[in-house]
Amino acid sequence: MSKFIAAAIQMASTENIEENLRQAGLLLEEAAAQGAKLAALPEYLHKLAHRSKEAAEEIPGGRTFQFFSEKAKQLNMWILAGTIFEKKEGALPYNTSMLIAPDGTLAAKYRKTHLCDLVLPGKQVTVMESHDMSPGENMVVYDAEGIGRVGFSICYDVRFPEMYRAMVLQGAELFFVPADFGKRTGFAHRELLLRARALENSCYVIAPQQCHEKACGQTMIIDPWGTVLARLDMEPGVITAEIDMENPRATRDSMGIFANRRTDLYDTLWIK
Repeated sequence: MSKFIAAAIQMASTENIEENLRQAGLLLEEAAAQGAKLAALPEYLHKLAHRSKEAAEEIPGGRTFQFFSEKAKQLNMWILAGTIFEKKEGALPYNTSMLIAPDGTLAAKYRKTHLCDLVLPGKQVTVMESHDMSPGENMVVYDAEGIGRVGFSICYDVRFPEMYRAMVLQGAELFFVPADFGKRTGFAHRELLLRARALENSCYVIAPQQCHEKACGQTMIIDPWGTVLARLDMEPGVITAEIDMENPRATRDSMGIFANRRTDLYDTLWIK
């Protein structure tokens, strides 16, 4: 495994697809100028107005994929191209993140598996992601050449620690968590959840976030010790940090969290 510079990009996405792509392209160029070999963009590159079946694109093949494919080749960079809505024949679209290799090919894609459906009586809070999208059916862990073994997740997934442990047991050493957390839950919970997923699994976390008027900002890169290596507040921009992929294994060995697991006790975890 090697050391490399990773970037996390914070955006204030708009309802204008071309403007979002322009903004993302400039920020990716900034990341490349800082030496980044890998850059990750946030959830909902095209904002909530484009959470519709009509706005969904093909992956690969759609306009957003084509844009980032060309950008990856131009910058010789791995790009986690945030999330967009992906077409699903005869059904609601998926909320999908795509990892594009430096040669412009689609290396892997992940469809958000945990959908946030909440109705809080008396508090006038209703979120029903299942009305807008179909859930994905698979976890995704992928070997990215020159980077390492990466695990995929999106926003609300971060509240389900069993998913991250399952990815680690498949060899993941770095988690992507692109998100568009709102301000209420984002300010209260997001850093705690991200640092917990990093620490309990001895993994890096790259967590790009939106900072538009309803989002919480706080893009972060976190190391396997749970330390925040780099952070943005509430403005669009780029943060970078050095990733040492020897670190996850060394941290796990020093804490004994895998050698001392009691898998004989965990069957109840899977009882519905």
